[in-house]
Amino acid sequence: IQSAVNGISAVSSAPISAFAAATRVENFIQAFGISGCEATAIFIAQNRGAGEEKRVLSGFARAAVMLIGAGLAFSVLIRLAARPLVLPFLSGSDAVPYAVSYLRLIGPFYFLSFTGHLFVGWFRGTGRMNITFYGTTLQIIIRVAGAYLLIGAMGLDAVALATILGWVAIVLFQITMFLLERRGIWPKPQSSL
Repeated sequence: IQSAVNGISAVSSAPISAFAAATRVENFIQAFGISGCEATAIFIAQNRGAGEEKRVLSGFARAAVMLIGAGLAFSVLIRLAARPLVLPFLSGSDAVPYAVSYLRLIGPFYFLSFTGHLFVGWFRGTGRMNITFYGTTLQIIIRVAGAYLLIGAMGLDAVALATILGWVAIVLFQITMFLLERRGIWPKPQSSL
């Protein structure tokens, strides 16, 4: 993605600076989602190991409220406060409008990232690391391909749009895998001999 951003910066370094500033804002916000993911995974793993399936499900529901709620709050914050969020990194720079545009585009969808963190916590906690790997790989492919395909027409906003599409894809994939698991369709429960 950085390479795609570098490609639009032949005339000015503003898109590179804008992307760096927006990424700093995102990294700070993502720390909350990642912490929630880890807490969810640990809670689920410990309670599943103790055979407390009801507690696993109630804990997951509470984690969903907290993580998705935080994601919605950050969605509003990013959308409404994009300019003040990037100014500490870009004060007086011609890159400010690019960073603001990027964050305002991505902001309303930020809750999807936190929803993804929730499900990563679930799959890690239940020992299904392959699902997190496949989902993350799918998301990265969509983000990179989307950024390269759209950047010529949209500039830095292409990276935001590609990220949104990646989040949509990973959340749909994770929800599908979660429902298949909960309904006992895949993986099939192992029978004891």
